[in-house]
Amino acid sequence: MADYRGGGHGAAGDPSRFAPFGDFLSAARAVVGYLHERLDFGLLMVSRKEGDRMRVVAVIDSAYGLQEQDELSWTDSLCRATVEAGAPSIVPDIAGIPALAEAAGKEAEAGRPLRSHMGLPLLHPDGSLYGTICAADPQPKPGDIVEHLPLFELMAQLLSTVLAVETRAASEVRRAELAEEESLVDGLTGLSNRRAWDRYLEIEENRCRRYGVSASVVVVDLDHLKEVNDSEGHAAGDALLRLVAETLEQVSREPDICSRTGGDEFAVLAVDCDETAADALAERVEEALAQRKVQASIGRATRDPITGLQEAVRRADQGMFEAKRNKR
Repeated sequence: MADYRGGGHGAAGDPSRFAPFGDFLSAARAVVGYLHERLDFGLLMVSRKEGDRMRVVAVIDSAYGLQEQDELSWTDSLCRATVEAGAPSIVPDIAGIPALAEAAGKEAEAGRPLRSHMGLPLLHPDGSLYGTICAADPQPKPGDIVEHLPLFELMAQLLSTVLAVETRAASEVRRAELAEEESLVDGLTGLSNRRAWDRYLEIEENRCRRYGVSASVVVVDLDHLKEVNDSEGHAAGDALLRLVAETLEQVSREPDICSRTGGDEFAVLAVDCDETAADALAERVEEALAQRKVQASIGRATRDPITGLQEAVRRADQGMFEAKRNKR
């Protein structure tokens, strides 16, 4: 049997043949190789969705010449039509599916004439879309190709599982590394401080680029901390800051990162969090602070794959400043 780890044929009884994959990319390459030998398709591919684009993660392609790291249109792809528009997962002959005609035409215009296609989503643990595993060919396939759907579904589920394990492990390593350094903790609130926040942003930006995950930022600025300090004393101001920190930790999700980024400024880095989830998080923060009679201005933004997390922070700050101006 072929060794789909890319190392040739292992000797019989060699335990190293059954060692776990080192990362998601190795598993994706192995699955693509395995399916390529069993399915009569010129293209077998794992892709990652990046906004309105998709990037090739692992591929074997004798039909269209695609290579790893190639970038394609997500909007015009059959993968999008399959995952988001409810088209069949396996299509022996695209010519018989009017709903796929437009996407097939766009693929042909891009130099990839398709007559048959298989596609399934790869998901993050929260159900959001990482990308797809797909197969395609310029020729139609016999109708009994649909019998391979259970195998295809199993491989998609296995890859989603490997992806989930890897992203969770990376998150735990990231948190453990930062927790070891006391210099990265705000002494008053116990949250990450500004130095840690900047490092978290850099690490999370790299993770987003590698795995195609989404991330969002929620920023909170207290409206009247100075007045509290002046009228009630700094002990009352410190108590207010600790209350805000406790509130943010209570309403944010377990993997999210809460930081005190300035004197009266806080921020939450929400990992694996799209725009809809970011809106919900910001609403929870706003409601929880209001219940505790804390007046604050809030802004939020979701990472764009092109501009990255730093731009999301800038947009969240802008939204917060606009909220503060509207109150005045």
